[in-house]
Amino acid sequence: MVGSIFSFLYLTLSCANMGFDDSLSPFWSIYTASKQHVKSRLIPQLVFQALVLVLIAGFVIAVIPSQIGNFAVPKVSLATLVIIEGFKKTIRILLHLSFYNRLTTTAELALICVYVSTVWAWYALGNPITLTVLILPLVICSSISVITLLITLYRHYQQLPEDAATDHPKIGRIIANRFFNAISQAGHQLFSSNFLVPFFAIYAGLEQAAML
Repeated sequence: MVGSIFSFLYLTLSCANMGFDDSLSPFWSIYTASKQHVKSRLIPQLVFQALVLVLIAGFVIAVIPSQIGNFAVPKVSLATLVIIEGFKKTIRILLHLSFYNRLTTTAELALICVYVSTVWAWYALGNPITLTVLILPLVICSSISVITLLITLYRHYQQLPEDAATDHPKIGRIIANRFFNAISQAGHQLFSSNFLVPFFAIYAGLEQAAML
């Protein structure tokens, strides 16, 4: 059941991304030619993605029930996780494209180690594992990771020149690129565990979904 919820959340995030992350690399050298290029082409798309994440978070609160079986569902924590993980995924891609691979890898490894250690330490102290115990530490760890990555990204932005002679990419090209990447992304998700686990959980039961 827990796996089904997490798979549903990350499937929703992938669909909400609408090809944005996959469409960054073809235009990255142009986007980062100057601060003016970032402001005119990249930031509007980031603002749009932020609005989409907020809408998706509201959708999660409205769709997911407050109680699933014997588990109480922390809907606000889930919605917060959607926003934070969506931001983290995009920021991580931006830093990878800027060759901050070592930093992003270190941050991800630290996040995983701290999160897993926290959950198991809670369990070792004799406390029950609930959805809140699984989700709340992830929200906190992901928030710290996002802040760290965001600071690095801002420092990289500060190093860019104010303006450059490079032409701005046409909006039509950006939209077309995102459209085709979104279709490709959706096709990949149909065969991913993010789709298959919730699908089998609904139509075949949690026991069958657990085998995936």
